[in-house]
Amino acid sequence: MRVAGGSLDEVKEGRSVKIAHISSGILLALAIDAGAAAAATTIYTDRAAYDIATGGSLNFEDFSDASFQNMSIATDEGKVNGGRFNDRPELGIFGVSDATTTFNFSTATTAFGGDFDFSKGRNGSELSFTLSDGSFVSGEINASYDGFWGFVSDLSFTAVTVSTNSSGSNAKSYRLDNLSFGLAAPIAPVPLPAGLPLLVSALLGFFGLRRWSRRPYTAA
Repeated sequence: MRVAGGSLDEVKEGRSVKIAHISSGILLALAIDAGAAAAATTIYTDRAAYDIATGGSLNFEDFSDASFQNMSIATDEGKVNGGRFNDRPELGIFGVSDATTTFNFSTATTAFGGDFDFSKGRNGSELSFTLSDGSFVSGEINASYDGFWGFVSDLSFTAVTVSTNSSGSNAKSYRLDNLSFGLAAPIAPVPLPAGLPLLVSALLGFFGLRRWSRRPYTAA
């Protein structure tokens, strides 16, 4: 059957192409929104500013002994000695961390900070921090740093893993004291991705177009 603008089969084929294009756009929007949940962190190198940002009501650990309140430590090389936590993260073969330390918290946490001292020796490159959801903290501690360092995350986490990019005899050794951690402020609900309303509208339009394409065609 011939209709204005082409045969009936050609009209149906045109509708199918349009639907395919819309489907591709929806899949692309889903892929873009999928990566929107990574935590964002703010770095502090001044304890006073950190205390103001967190409200000053965090858990505190001075490492006076090996018993901890509201946290536990899983470590390959670290230990409490002399009133401080002494650690030596190291990078193994093939770029895989061979010695790391993970601070596990008993409740949801958004802030982590303490006094870091790198004068112990084995002066590697820097320390890196990874949150329990796999997000990397936006800053690292350089090899020569000595003083307070901490961060506040916009999403809660339950663990922080300390690792290094240094290997062998250059492993990054450090001492940690006066650790403070906890909720910096009430956690706001995780916001919906910015593109979600548009995505819902596109889905509704897609199914409406598909239903329209299946209706019987009546020639004029």
